[in-house]
Amino acid sequence: MESQGIIGRLTSSALGEFILAISIHGLTFTLLYMALSFFGVIDNFPMPELLKHWDANWYSSIAFGGYNYIPGDYSNVVFFPLFPYLWRYSFIGPLGISLLNGLFTLTGLFFIQKTIKFSFVELLLFLSIPSLFFCYVPFSEGLFFLCGSLIVYGLKNNFRIALLGVFLACLTRSSSFVFIPAFIMLFVLNFRGSSVREELKKLALLMSVALAATFMAQLLIFFETGEFFAMFKVQEIWNRTLSVPQLPFTTWGGAKLLWLDGLALLVGVMTTLLLIVFLFRKFMQTSKTVPSHYLFSVAYLCLVSIVAILFSGLDDTGVTTLMSLNRYVFATPFFTVFLAHNYRHQGLTKKSVRLFFVSAIIALFLLGICGEIPYLYVYFSYYFSLITSSLLYFLLMLSYASLYLLFQHKMLRSFIFSGLYLINLLLQIILFNNYLSGNWVG
Repeated sequence: MESQGIIGRLTSSALGEFILAISIHGLTFTLLYMALSFFGVIDNFPMPELLKHWDANWYSSIAFGGYNYIPGDYSNVVFFPLFPYLWRYSFIGPLGISLLNGLFTLTGLFFIQKTIKFSFVELLLFLSIPSLFFCYVPFSEGLFFLCGSLIVYGLKNNFRIALLGVFLACLTRSSSFVFIPAFIMLFVLNFRGSSVREELKKLALLMSVALAATFMAQLLIFFETGEFFAMFKVQEIWNRTLSVPQLPFTTWGGAKLLWLDGLALLVGVMTTLLLIVFLFRKFMQTSKTVPSHYLFSVAYLCLVSIVAILFSGLDDTGVTTLMSLNRYVFATPFFTVFLAHNYRHQGLTKKSVRLFFVSAIIALFLLGICGEIPYLYVYFSYYFSLITSSLLYFLLMLSYASLYLLFQHKMLRSFIFSGLYLINLLLQIILFNNYLSGNWVG
């Protein structure tokens, strides 16, 4: 009875419910991690030396060695300064900055909860999103998650907080290239005749702050390298130049990661279709005002997917790669807002089911549903033909995605949640373990 009273008091407030969810998720994650380690499924623990892989090494080089520009070669000028500077002046190592990133992420998630007020099981589900582990390693994702959450919260509650979030986010990543067209979309879709002047003022402020932060970031890099806008001079080296998309889309790691980046592509297609619907309704003058925080999140997910497709380059076979798309989509507050808003306001309707399946068909076409998936033979092709293997692979991918859709069904929610949460935890742990092993995960 006493324990029930404690739980009751915790869940009686938003903060108490939030702390309880974090505690349950953390305990479940730890116990499952230890169990999988005991049975040999995973073989790494987050030791400081194992947390520095891929982008973490570049951020570490900035934090402890400063920026350097090497003409015609890879250099760290493509990374924005706020996160590595924070790492430098916090005087902590890889484990410490990872823990700080975790704190940033959880704080950001709390701001989203204050904005949308999602349920306890929804909070647990959002904590278990597989790619969210990127927010707990020495990448900029954790800090960006907090900055993006401030934007979301501010667009609904306090515009000055939104401006602060934009400023910090554009010092953390090259987000202004996505934010500015998203702000324009926000203005176009939500202005009304009587509010044009006020909305134009907000648009000008948002764009000015984004540009000012981007300029400041490049100025800080200039002070250390002597090269102004050096990031644009090394884009070709990093294979981040504009290219015409070539089908079918692929990703680094082939079948091992195509499902994950493919799911991010599915979200990109869904949000693109949503924006088209919103624009059509606006043109036909039949639209209702869409909440700014939700509309901005939809626009961000759409635009970041388009930018990734256009600027991630081609792989060795000459097709477009979706490299890192899952990180740009799922490890952000905007995906959480997208899910939470739909769960809170849309539900499982014919429209939501139709949107999901139309998006799935488009995404599968872009991924080449019956084509050859690199390294797929490791998983299926010893037992099935090439076409059967590809179909089975994408069927499993869409079956997993459909669980997020079915989670909206009131009668199935508890059952779906149990399965989806466990699957997510397993995937999150496996991806995290692969990262600790130095493998590419996005």
